[in-house]
Amino acid sequence: MARVFIAGPFDAKPRIREAARRLEAAGYIICSNWHKEEHDDYALHEELGRREAARDITDIHSCDVFIQDTLTPSTHGSSHAEWGLSLARTNRRFLVGPVVMVYHHFAYRRFWNWDEAIEWFTTPHGR
Repeated sequence: MARVFIAGPFDAKPRIREAARRLEAAGYIICSNWHKEEHDDYALHEELGRREAARDITDIHSCDVFIQDTLTPSTHGSSHAEWGLSLARTNRRFLVGPVVMVYHHFAYRRFWNWDEAIEWFTTPHGR
């Protein structure tokens, strides 16, 4: 089954955790880990920030599918950097929410919300 990295703002962790749970229930392997962590302020702690960023880069390189949640505006911008990394990694990039930067036009498909995305990913054409 496909390995999925989900990117998004820290403030959206509860929503992203739920989306990850639903995708796992559908048989996908969630390879992103940042949304499983309880701490949020990587930027304020250099050593922790480097370790978490390196882990996220490794996770992105291992994914088959990249999904970015833009339903909540990002205050750190990390998910946009992760989208940039995905441009070199996979053509299976998806956006849940509005286009907020020019590079989002490279999304394979865009969804208005997670319900729409989960519905698509659980049908044969989404696999």
